[in-house]
Amino acid sequence: MGAIKKRGWLTRASSQRRVLSVSAWPDTIRELQRRQFTGLVEVRGGEHSVIYLLADGSIVETYQQQGESIFTRTTAALPPPQGEEIVVETFALPLDGVRAMKTLIEQGTPSQTKWMTTAGLEPFCRAISGQMTGVVHVVWQSAEGFLLLSGSSALRGVFVRGQETINGPQGLAAIFAQNETACHIHIYQEESLVANPDQHEEYILWRRAFTTFADGLLFEYTRLVGRRLGNSVILELNRVTRERGWSIRFSLNGTTETHQFAHQDEMRRVYQTLLHLLVGHMSIVVGDQLALALVNRIFDRMDERLKPLISDIAALPMAA
Repeated sequence: MGAIKKRGWLTRASSQRRVLSVSAWPDTIRELQRRQFTGLVEVRGGEHSVIYLLADGSIVETYQQQGESIFTRTTAALPPPQGEEIVVETFALPLDGVRAMKTLIEQGTPSQTKWMTTAGLEPFCRAISGQMTGVVHVVWQSAEGFLLLSGSSALRGVFVRGQETINGPQGLAAIFAQNETACHIHIYQEESLVANPDQHEEYILWRRAFTTFADGLLFEYTRLVGRRLGNSVILELNRVTRERGWSIRFSLNGTTETHQFAHQDEMRRVYQTLLHLLVGHMSIVVGDQLALALVNRIFDRMDERLKPLISDIAALPMAA
């Protein structure tokens, strides 16, 4: 059994398991990237177990198991597979499933575990959703679910049963409608990003402004220049966040931001750096005028409450 299932994660999910020669691994990961695979890949060889999280073929995060612990590693720092053969196990997941697994792996152990009736699951999760960020992992005999808590009243869910994976509003509904009477829940609470509750609420809005603006720009830019050039800027953004240790990952399915900022000035600086990099890349490819037109188009569509935040964060021409 691999490191993931030993911890009780994805035990109700179907996976594809293959035994390969060590020399076949580089071609295997390149093929997953070429297919724009989204999900989790665990590679076991010798005493090492390595875990990859991918979104649209981009490597979001990599981890290495050492003993009973799992540590974040850069791709370059991962040890090569040992022995003549390796076991490769892949779990296809939606992007929210990748986000959930990232939280579970990095938190390691749940802050709270309890049994409850399935009927009591929805009111319990809605009651805590505005008080914390993290993931509630729900396990039944035949299925499991991942509820993503963002610190606001909004909930997102992924329901998994064998080869069936349901995401979005339907995933949330499937979790709450599961026809087993009781479930085991594990709460993985992320550290509060800002200690002051008022500042934490402000951070939630800033994060929403940043991800909404970045997602809109990436969508419109990719629609204009095509997927190959769109993926090029995503790879560059993810390279920068990886090198600088920022827990922010971009994909055409949405931006994942789980970085633990020490203060708001740091948050503003990181967001500004990434947005300037994105818009600068767009300007090189399509020209300053068209890039500015895309910036203004996304800005004009945003919620009025978020516009001042983007103006403050980005310091782009549209905010002048």
